Amino acid sequence: PIVYRGWFWGLGHTLQYVNVVAMVVAWYGIVALTLRAGPVNQKFTRFGFVLYLILTVPVLGHHFLVDPSIGTDVKLVGGTVMGFGLGVPSLMHGLAVMGGTEARLRERGATGLFGWLKRIDFANASIAALACSLILFAIGGWTGTAQTTLQLNILTHNTMWVPAHIHAIVVGGTTLAFMGFAYVLVPLLTERRLCGGRLATVQAYLYAAG
Repeated sequence: PIVYRGWFWGLGHTLQYVNVVAMVVAWYGIVALTLRAGPVNQKFTRFGFVLYLILTVPVLGHHFLVDPSIGTDVKLVGGTVMGFGLGVPSLMHGLAVMGGTEARLRERGATGLFGWLKRIDFANASIAALACSLILFAIGGWTGTAQTTLQLNILTHNTMWVPAHIHAIVVGGTTLAFMGFAYVLVPLLTERRLCGGRLATVQAYLYAAG
């Protein structure tokens, strides 16, 4: 059973980060196509992608924190250390997207500490989906990080906490990012306006709330 669980979580968790990388690309694509914005520092974002490559496989250890057949050292390194570490590149990309957006809007005249936020067009379907994706993915990431320590993992293991974590990551963060990217990319490729633009915005917020 331990060999089977190792392959299941090893491949499953690694595969999930293929979706996460695609989600991050969608984030960058949305701000690039809607605001003509990009990362302030390209090396910063590239390093974030490299960290995904390094940390994704060994982080499967956090699925075995309550398994008595695994040694404590393996649990500490593969579960806790790598689990906390995996949150770093996602945070880096989230900050890079928001930083690039802020820099662009300040170039367009935004002033004050939060003046750039007032200039964001939250009525735009793609921007709405991006904002909701960032928030929900952050919540999902936090719930996953909580499972990387033994004490909290004991409380959350095999409970509804686990599907709630996956739901926020995949359904909330990833799917909304793909929707937002489609809302801006498809009209660009087809050279046609989005049918029911306001409805698309409502859909993004309604989906996020759901």
